[in-house]
Amino acid sequence: MEGWRGTSIALVVALLAGCARNSSPSPSPTPGAPSAATPGATSAPPAPAASSPSGPVLPASLRPIMLQACLADGTPDAWADSPGLAEILDHESGFDPNAQNPSSTAYGLFQFLDSTWASVGATKTSDPYLQCVAGLQYIHQRYGDPDAAWTFWQAHHWY
Repeated sequence: MEGWRGTSIALVVALLAGCARNSSPSPSPTPGAPSAATPGATSAPPAPAASSPSGPVLPASLRPIMLQACLADGTPDAWADSPGLAEILDHESGFDPNAQNPSSTAYGLFQFLDSTWASVGATKTSDPYLQCVAGLQYIHQRYGDPDAAWTFWQAHHWY
């Protein structure tokens, strides 16, 4: 899957993250204020992913969905916290399950082409859980684990 967001977006995100670290801290949330969207909701893109010193991490709303998908696929729970998985999803879709590549059929968190959906026995869906099940299955079959998939992505800018 070729990352349509490209490295220029990653550069902007990195620069913005650096600016955020150098600015004053934001006020704490007000007790009783509305919380983040319900996990799996697809009406709006998820909040931006947190970033660790080594790179992005799954948004809090996506992590429980990914853990359920790990269970369904029989892959280790640790995959949900894999730096490689977070990097792929950040580069491919910005963690948006509704991301659509304007110049191809690439769609969803993992930016699967129509043929990729079929290769794992899935059909194109906006459901983040089903996307994660299919995505983890694809990564497991083709690369063995998310970090190996990320290594391949870094060399080729697709996976």
